Amino acid sequence: MGEQHPMDVAQALRLVRSRRGWSQEQWADEAGLSEKTVWRAEEGRKTPRRKTVVRLLRAAKVPLPLFDAQVELLGAMRAADEGLERSDPGSSDVADVAMAAVRAGAAGRLASLPAPDPWDKGWPPRPEDHLRADQLWNRFARRDPEHQWRLVRGSRAYRIWSFCVRLCDESVAAAADDPAEALRLAEIALYIAQRVSGTASWRARLQAYAWPHAGNARRVGNDLDRAKQAFEEARRLRKHFALDDPRLLDEGRAFDLEASLLREERRFTEAIERLDRALELSPAESEGRILLNKVSILEQAGEPEKALETLWRAAPLVERKGDPNQLFALRFNLGVNLCHLQRTEEAEALLDEIRTLAAGLGKRLHNVRLRWLEARVAAGLGRTAEAVATIDEVCAAFLDLDLPYDAALAGLNLALYWLEQGSTGPVQALAASLERIFDAQGIRREALASLGLFCEAARTEAATIELVRQVKEEIERAGRR
Repeated sequence: MGEQHPMDVAQALRLVRSRRGWSQEQWADEAGLSEKTVWRAEEGRKTPRRKTVVRLLRAAKVPLPLFDAQVELLGAMRAADEGLERSDPGSSDVADVAMAAVRAGAAGRLASLPAPDPWDKGWPPRPEDHLRADQLWNRFARRDPEHQWRLVRGSRAYRIWSFCVRLCDESVAAAADDPAEALRLAEIALYIAQRVSGTASWRARLQAYAWPHAGNARRVGNDLDRAKQAFEEARRLRKHFALDDPRLLDEGRAFDLEASLLREERRFTEAIERLDRALELSPAESEGRILLNKVSILEQAGEPEKALETLWRAAPLVERKGDPNQLFALRFNLGVNLCHLQRTEEAEALLDEIRTLAAGLGKRLHNVRLRWLEARVAAGLGRTAEAVATIDEVCAAFLDLDLPYDAALAGLNLALYWLEQGSTGPVQALAASLERIFDAQGIRREALASLGLFCEAARTEAATIELVRQVKEEIERAGRR
């Protein structure tokens, strides 16, 4: 390869980008370069570095030898143009023939440039599309939220079904720490689902997959009314499904996510029914995750023995998969249910492993829930002062995360344990921790009134099991609205 003229390289690059149908911003994103780098390469004042050209061509899937040949042809065209301008009138026929030959060669080279990648079409969808989604996510995740929206709106490459599914997965992962971010990702997934290539029934199926993830994000953010609307929207879309739609989506995912909403509403029987349906429809690799959800429902329904049985069933599936989030949920729920069954020493033996898993995940909410379990273990082992100090820290952390209902329930659950053991002194100490909730924003008046009754009774050591259960029910009901 001889020395290339910067204008020839610039023109060849513009031709490649035009063939792809990309903007400079989209090409920069695909190649992992800055938009300014692409702009300079196409400006033609200076020949871009060879490694920059290679990265651009690799992103566009254009072979380097083909590109070099195109640059050479463009150089010949430029030289012929310059020669024609300098030639005398008598030699114009020869120059015209030369120019025609060069242009014909250039046209042939242009026609041989690869057409847009089949990934950009997105139809028909294929299982291997998930590999493309991983690549897109790696680029997408590096951008700020505004830039992410620009990518999805401006580039067809991001509007494929597998990237929609990947965004839904990331929404669930974000929900534990950041419900607002979880909802934002789910809304981008919905935007994509409405615009993917394919039939109307396929788009309806993909939207019906994305809506429950929006509902899940709203549930975690305590917006239960709009969460229910999201699941209703998913159900409405099912009537538009066609029998010959590609079967690439987890058909049980919506039932699994809806079970979590029903759990929040304490409709435990219906929640278990949804999970049984999810187990029927979901692929085998989802069984462990679904069983963990079932454990949470059984624990909140006051059935720790059944929860423990389900945990033993889920354990080999979760451990074989090795997902850190599921492993944390497995060990954490095991510790909680062992505490319910007064097997506190066994729960304590799990704490070091749970701490390691929580540290690896780096999610603040996991750490707060771990501290709650540590308080519960301390109480069960008779370390009352430690339990009170830890639950005070837990309440403060929940309030800092803008989760006042979780703060109240953390204290009330421990109060209920102590009262069931016949201890009223530690309950009195809890009142000081819970009183700070009165300064929280967004907690309902009736919930505050019930909590006030408990705090007043706790201060005089007059709190009863029945009162705590009544206050807990009111707090849970208020938090679900």
